[in-house]
Amino acid sequence: GAIASIFGQQFTAPGAPLRRVSGADLVNGQVPQVFAGVCILVGTVRAPVFLVAETQVNFQIPRVDAGRADIRVVTGCGSQNESTSPAEPVNIVAR
Repeated sequence: GAIASIFGQQFTAPGAPLRRVSGADLVNGQVPQVFAGVCILVGTVRAPVFLVAETQVNFQIPRVDAGRADIRVVTGCGSQNESTSPAEPVNIVAR
């Protein structure tokens, strides 16, 4: 359940305002796994996303097995224009 940030480019349209999850965005009381058209894959598991900006995405690491996992950013998540970033391998440490 650690919090993580990804920095990059074009997570949103140029000049789009930063979006933070509010109570109205919760899905069944949970932080959404698709927010502002963005989703994060940790391995094959979607992560809860709580902030999306043009150059930054903040998310919660979902429950996954410890070890190496590929993280990908998906923009246009669930749409016909979906675009997935190259994988960035990270080590997940269980506590």
